[in-house]
Amino acid sequence: MFQQKLDETTQLLRELQGAQNERLGVKPPPSIICLLAPSSREIQLAEKVTENLKLMASQVAPGDITSIHGIRKALAITVPLGMQMEPNLDLTTGESGKAHPNATK
Repeated sequence: MFQQKLDETTQLLRELQGAQNERLGVKPPPSIICLLAPSSREIQLAEKVTENLKLMASQVAPGDITSIHGIRKALAITVPLGMQMEPNLDLTTGESGKAHPNATK
């Protein structure tokens, strides 16, 4: 089921990219200075991608999607020196990497 949703989402993203390339690749007349709005097809594809991603994300732990370090970095949260004890985890291999540069054990 999970792999099926990943495959479906991949296909939807390709279709969305094609629809956006088609829309953005059209040269507008000189009198139009604004970009064309997304088509209803683009909006439907984007909504379906969002639904799939939300469904898949709800079925896994947050740590399966991103690392704590990544979340803290995105939120501009700094961990006081000596507080971080966990090593960084490579989410592609599942192997522990080097500890955070500010970590002390």
